[in-house]
Amino acid sequence: MKPITVSLEQDLQHRLGQLEEQLRADQDQQAEQVIQELKHKLSKQELVVAFCGHFSAGKSSLINTLCGKRVLPSSPLPTSANIVMIRNGEERALLTSADQARTLEVPLQEAADYCRNGEDFTRVELWEPLELLGAHGVLLDTPGVDSNDAGHAMATHSALHLADVVFYVMDYNHVGSETNLTFAKSLSDYGKPVYMVVNQIDKHREEELSFRAYQASVSQAFEMWNVKPAGIFYISLKEAGHPYNALEMLKKTVSGLFRDSGNLLAYSTYTAASQTVKEHLNRIAQTEMEEREGLLEQSGGELQIQELEAELQEISGASVHSGRRELFRQEQLAQIGKMLDNAQLMTPSLRELAGLYLESQAPGFKAKGWFGGGSKTAAEKEKRSSEFLRALAEQTEAQADWHVRNELRRIGQHLELWDEQWEAKLEDWMPRAEESWITEALPSGAVWSGESTLHYASAVAAGVTARFRRAAAEAIEALMAAPSPLRQREAAAAAKRRAELEARLPAARRLAELDADAAAREARCGA
Repeated sequence: MKPITVSLEQDLQHRLGQLEEQLRADQDQQAEQVIQELKHKLSKQELVVAFCGHFSAGKSSLINTLCGKRVLPSSPLPTSANIVMIRNGEERALLTSADQARTLEVPLQEAADYCRNGEDFTRVELWEPLELLGAHGVLLDTPGVDSNDAGHAMATHSALHLADVVFYVMDYNHVGSETNLTFAKSLSDYGKPVYMVVNQIDKHREEELSFRAYQASVSQAFEMWNVKPAGIFYISLKEAGHPYNALEMLKKTVSGLFRDSGNLLAYSTYTAASQTVKEHLNRIAQTEMEEREGLLEQSGGELQIQELEAELQEISGASVHSGRRELFRQEQLAQIGKMLDNAQLMTPSLRELAGLYLESQAPGFKAKGWFGGGSKTAAEKEKRSSEFLRALAEQTEAQADWHVRNELRRIGQHLELWDEQWEAKLEDWMPRAEESWITEALPSGAVWSGESTLHYASAVAAGVTARFRRAAAEAIEALMAAPSPLRQREAAAAAKRRAELEARLPAARRLAELDADAAAREARCGA
């Protein structure tokens, strides 16, 4: 057998040593034991070829045939759940108990008697002079996977970490059985090379089905189950001369594996270690499952801890409440402000009245006519002032006052406050037309012209809308300061939600701890 390089073996041994320490720290004796066996196997550079399969498919007979002598009992023991390891060497047998606490060396001829009770000794190691195995080859026989004893399948699975290559032996008539295909799928998923061996093809009847068609059905069954074998051997141990017997090719394949393993041993060790880590993590996950389910129920689901804490902080923070209050106020003022910006206060006819009024306020203005004395001029000024103010009041009521009142009612209704008392207050808040509406915007030393009229009319409109903005701000502030049924319900709902979050957080934090621990464990194990 071609040995793996020293540097590769040292690197693997180092990584296995680190993994062993981590598994010991995690108190997983089962996984730790597997890694110890992998280290031992790697140091000895043993290549293990395992045989699994049907209880009566002829595994033991096939192994005897490969060895060229009767090493295993020709008829399997249905009560035995042993795994048997065969090595080249001076005849002897070593039996190991299930807990590996006890070993017993016996004469090779007596080993079968001890194997009758697989509960006492679950591993049997046999040495015989076998040229096929050389110095580092091992044949591994496992219990039948289709027996009624679940321990047999468990024993087979428990030995797979030792196997570098697996030969799965099936009876000709049972290749498509669910038991076979399920187990074959598990072997293929393990990641190690798996060869399928269809034994007893001497049962084939060409007149009923061509052998080519039979082979196609076997390949199709494996393909449907996503089983990807490294090769399929159709053999007969009874009829050596059977035309389709690939027994000799099987022998050459096994011999070739022992002669030149290449990187197979290193790859298999890495695969077995990875699978061991996966099973280790799964076992821990299983032990935590009940706690996790309880925590998920308490925390209300998979909501992230950061989201829960952020929501709790938002509900509990006084600054957040004031921020929401201020945002609401700003939104309502902005809504009213936008409406006032779009109000058409200065129509062409109103600007004309504004121009006449502005003209009457210019220095030296006199009423026209033969009798334009002081009294007539004063009367003309009063007339122009009252006409402009009355028209402005009517336009303001239609374009601003009515809309602002409705908006303030809407806000009060939203806060569930509006009633007759608030309607009366609204009358006090709303600006009323007064002479200052038109006098405040008068330019000093007013000179009447088309351009000055435009500037004046705009200033009057801006002054009016400013009054309504101030009135709206005062009203909104009063509404928001009043005890609101809506806000009381919102506060009660927030308190209820806060209590709910505070009750959920401990479970959510524990779940986060479990997730962090699992992630750290995977990182430490190199998963």
